[in-house]
Amino acid sequence: MDRDKIIFFRNFFFTAFIIALLFALFYFGATLLLWNTGASWTTHFFRIDEKEFGRLVLLFFIQLRVVLVFFFLVPALALHWIFTEEAINRDLNDLAKCMWQSNGMLTVPKRREDAYALRKLSRN
Repeated sequence: MDRDKIIFFRNFFFTAFIIALLFALFYFGATLLLWNTGASWTTHFFRIDEKEFGRLVLLFFIQLRVVLVFFFLVPALALHWIFTEEAINRDLNDLAKCMWQSNGMLTVPKRREDAYALRKLSRN
């Protein structure tokens, strides 16, 4: 995969996870604040008791957790892992190229500017 695509999808999934987490916290707070009202409405409209309402709410939060973790967080972490591995490999390759000059001598650059200069030389 292209580096820019990996970064884009990683950022997308991380942002979606944070937004979904905020919505889950909002749902949790609203459930706690409006439990009595919600329980009485569902008992009236859907003819279920408060015990069944509690089971439905618990099921909703379990499914919300599964969606948050497996649909958003896991792909984001996987893409982050891929990007980090590619970045490490790219940096190691660049360092290896910088350490070998054109005459075949092994040199270790002391400063960042020297490393950039050696990198330019190795590309030519």
